[in-house]
Amino acid sequence: MVSEGDGVRGRWSQRASQRAMVSEGDGVRGRWSQRAMESEGDGVRGRWSQRAMESEGDRAMESEGDGVRGRWSQRAMESEGDGVRGRWCQRAMESEGDGVRGRWSQRAMESEGDGVRGRWSQRAMVSEGDGVRGRWSQRAMVSEGDGVRGRWSQRAMESEGDGVRGRWSQRVMESEGDGVRSQRVVESEGDGVRGRRCQKVMESEGDGVRGWSQRVVESEGDGVRGRWSQRVESEGDGVRGRRCQKVMESEGDGVRG
Repeated sequence: MVSEGDGVRGRWSQRASQRAMVSEGDGVRGRWSQRAMESEGDGVRGRWSQRAMESEGDRAMESEGDGVRGRWSQRAMESEGDGVRGRWCQRAMESEGDGVRGRWSQRAMESEGDGVRGRWSQRAMVSEGDGVRGRWSQRAMVSEGDGVRGRWSQRAMESEGDGVRGRWSQRVMESEGDGVRSQRVVESEGDGVRGRRCQKVMESEGDGVRGWSQRVVESEGDGVRGRWSQRVESEGDGVRGRRCQKVMESEGDGVRG
């Protein structure tokens, strides 16, 4: 359908296809439903594609063969309206095979609106196999708006295996605004070593002050405990200086310094 009225031109195309299948063979029971729609109106253009597979309820497909069990769910959407353009893609999968159990969840979104451009990517995975249990979570965002340009990257991981237990959390941010540039935090535990690292790098031009660099590290291992703090470069009140400070505390071999 094509219509023109009130400065609005719209085209609608809708197709619905539904298929139901119930089978009891090879341990597979499934139901499929699919819908696609394209529309243009009021400055909005959208395309939707959705496929759902249901097996024993709730958009799922379960199959058992070769020791593998899987569940998939996927949805994709693209829309344009009010200066906003978005794309969403999500997929979830659970499988069991070869002593490995995993769950993946991924979502990606791109949007443009109000001078802001953002991209998000997230993935989470939980797996168990060979005595290793891990969980990963990652998110990345790039945005531009209000004179601020920022990039964020974060990753968190938890794993247990071979007597090693680790948790990592990392965040990297680069922005041209509020004088913040980079930050990183890492925590890990393994082989009798416990470490926490916090790093912040800030560069700003304002109030006659330019540039800070700071790093803090705490670690415990082999009877040694250390903490470092460093600050570099400052300009203010007609004074230009470079300051480097390092503080370390260690306990080991009866020595504390």
